[in-house]
Amino acid sequence: MKNKAARQTQTILFGLSFGLALAWAPVGAAQESEPTSIFGERIDVRVINLEVVVTDKEGQRVSGLEAGDFELLVDGEPTPVDYFSEIRDGEVLEESPALTSKAEEGPGPRAAVDPGPIATYYLVFIDDFFAIGAHRNFALKKLQAQLALLGPKDRVAVVAWNGKKLSVLSRWTGSQADLTAALQVASHRNALGVFQRAENRFNQYQRQEQLTAVLEAAATALRVFADAPGRKVGLLLAGGWTFGPSRDQRNQRIRSGREIYGPLSDTANLLGYTLYPVDLPGLGSSTPGVDQESPAQLPSQGGTVNAVSEERWDESSLAFLARETGGKAMLNSNRKFALARTVSDTRAYYWLGFQSRRQGDDSSHRVKVRLVRKGLQARARRGFVDRSRQAEITGRVESQLILEETPAADLPVWVQKVTRARRGTMTVDLRLGIPVDLITILPIGDEFVAEIELRVGAMDSKGTMSDIPSVPIRLSSAQRPGEGKLVAYDTSLTLRREPHDLVLSIYDLATGNLASSRVAVKPE
Repeated sequence: MKNKAARQTQTILFGLSFGLALAWAPVGAAQESEPTSIFGERIDVRVINLEVVVTDKEGQRVSGLEAGDFELLVDGEPTPVDYFSEIRDGEVLEESPALTSKAEEGPGPRAAVDPGPIATYYLVFIDDFFAIGAHRNFALKKLQAQLALLGPKDRVAVVAWNGKKLSVLSRWTGSQADLTAALQVASHRNALGVFQRAENRFNQYQRQEQLTAVLEAAATALRVFADAPGRKVGLLLAGGWTFGPSRDQRNQRIRSGREIYGPLSDTANLLGYTLYPVDLPGLGSSTPGVDQESPAQLPSQGGTVNAVSEERWDESSLAFLARETGGKAMLNSNRKFALARTVSDTRAYYWLGFQSRRQGDDSSHRVKVRLVRKGLQARARRGFVDRSRQAEITGRVESQLILEETPAADLPVWVQKVTRARRGTMTVDLRLGIPVDLITILPIGDEFVAEIELRVGAMDSKGTMSDIPSVPIRLSSAQRPGEGKLVAYDTSLTLRREPHDLVLSIYDLATGNLASSRVAVKPE
């Protein structure tokens, strides 16, 4: 097999760049346009699940409804309910007579999940960057006291973000002792809220950028813990997340609240998380409208900003995240009961599922649930994202980096050389051994062609993580490689001159096979 080299370079956030020397030549390397995939267009069907809470005019939960009591609109179009179950007191009820009778008449909704106790997974995200220590620790103490309310199958994970690094304090666990220890560790971490509020009180753009960073960290946490097999809940301990009234027409750098918070709610809807944001600062008095979609009164854009008006905008941001994902905002003194009320709210609901033709293009779609009976209200997430396979694989690499997981190492990687480069960087030469048995090789004309993707994730010793690129590679060879062989694949990375952890993954487009490996590199 001839070793024809082609080289690509791409600059990525935090200074990561790479080049490739391939054992096969890329097909159409000299072409200006990207070649069409040899596998053609792939469209399959996925099931979208919605957790729906139904209340009457007095705000009381309504049970005993059937699939026919719900109307489902996707992008404004009526959509049939394909799956239906009622969850009551944390258990999936037996299949209702209505489902059985409809099944006898013809095709109808099936049970969304099997009857019996259901697990709920609570991800606790702690914002140490905007939080004031006393406010955060008060909420953590109350949360710790309410751990006993969790069900026997419930699990909790705890993560914290300090403006630079996302720290995993506890993975999924049902152990109250382990969770208590994790929350105690959290209470001893530095909280930077006092400094940040004094530093950026009058710098709206800088505060906006910092808010964007903390929201991106929260979205990353949701992705890292996205593989939970039960219902997923995000409990966000927010240290004062201002929504902002609207886009500032005088300064186009100032974005609207929806533009800033939309990516987090989209990520939650994409992964099936219901968000329950917790107002850490609080005004000290319980808000009567805590169960409403938004605070009762907000300050005007042109009014004077004081502590009360700023708090109202903070409440508006939390209400937006809760409303878009079907959760509740725990405002003001309700932070005392954040876990208790979240657990109570997730013990009874309806699980509706519908089939969606999957395009895999990361497009957003709006969802609306209506009740046929008058006087009833439904609370559910308002959208979903048609997640691409590329995004799914990137999320797995990201998860392996942050959770410090060691992949199966079915992708052999050798560190060839580490050399000092300019401006505080280093060049790392790696060799990958791509298993031929992993990738799909098809005869195209007089050649054998394979399409794969490379992903490289890098995290430095401070926890700073690069963007994870998805590099499509189309390989060809005059001869088919033998079974059980490895294809040599040389990669050159440019990193900051400090220790890094790397996760490298090769993804086969045809089969979905993934081979990964983790490597630690240090400056010479």
